[in-house]
Amino acid sequence: MVKSLKNAYQKKKERYTKGKGKGKGKGKPTRRPQKKKTKGKNHSIKKPLVYGHVYSDQCGHCINMQQDWDKMCGEIKDIELRDIGDNYENEVTKVNTEYNTDLKYEGFPTIFKIGKRGTPTEYYYGERTGPSMKQWLYA
Repeated sequence: MVKSLKNAYQKKKERYTKGKGKGKGKGKPTRRPQKKKTKGKNHSIKKPLVYGHVYSDQCGHCINMQQDWDKMCGEIKDIELRDIGDNYENEVTKVNTEYNTDLKYEGFPTIFKIGKRGTPTEYYYGERTGPSMKQWLYA
């Protein structure tokens, strides 16, 4: 049994040192080539299917954010935008059935994006400024 363990160890050692040095088992172990990491930005942009917010006209946070929201919406042309305001209960139900998702709101404003039909809704919790909301949209 000891002999078979020695043979197994020797074979393993030969496999890792094949072609190095003179004779078997000499030299440094060979390593598998590592994948090169590319530096720079990820060029694949995940574009959501729908982007929007649920708001109330009586909410102070919504009123303060509205100017940045309108400016950002003017810059975005390639994504469907949903502004869910006064009749938000029916509109949220309509979005959930139309896109087969789970949009919920617990406070105002609720900013969301839906990636594909049937995928969970993502919510935005960051700073309520146009540039930061737009950056999150394409992240």
